[in-house]
Amino acid sequence: MTGKRLVYILLMIAAVFSLVALTGCSQGEEIEISLPQTTSPQLTGQIYIDGAVNNPGYYPLKEGDSIEDLIRAAGGLTDGAGLNQIELLIPQPGEENEAQKIDINRAPAWLLEALPGIGEVKAQAIIF
Repeated sequence: MTGKRLVYILLMIAAVFSLVALTGCSQGEEIEISLPQTTSPQLTGQIYIDGAVNNPGYYPLKEGDSIEDLIRAAGGLTDGAGLNQIELLIPQPGEENEAQKIDINRAPAWLLEALPGIGEVKAQAIIF
């Protein structure tokens, strides 16, 4: 039985060496594997935020902005709202932006100042 085992082991070793020789998997030359670098397109422009945010409307979208940044720009989430209650619309090139409506009772000063005829002093008076 010992002789048969020895023959079987020698046959297995020979088979492994044969496979290594046929496939070129020797310890000779190293093979370098490189994956192509893919970059996702960077969005810039404006995005419309709607749903459960305090000030829905168009907001600037810059490279590197996160969803959290956009929600913060829109005045944050309404009380008790979740992220699944937010809608984001990215206008297609050539589409006209609709007029933006704001709630002057909840708008921050910087947004009020963007309105025609309202400067820093008037914006602060509306807030306080």
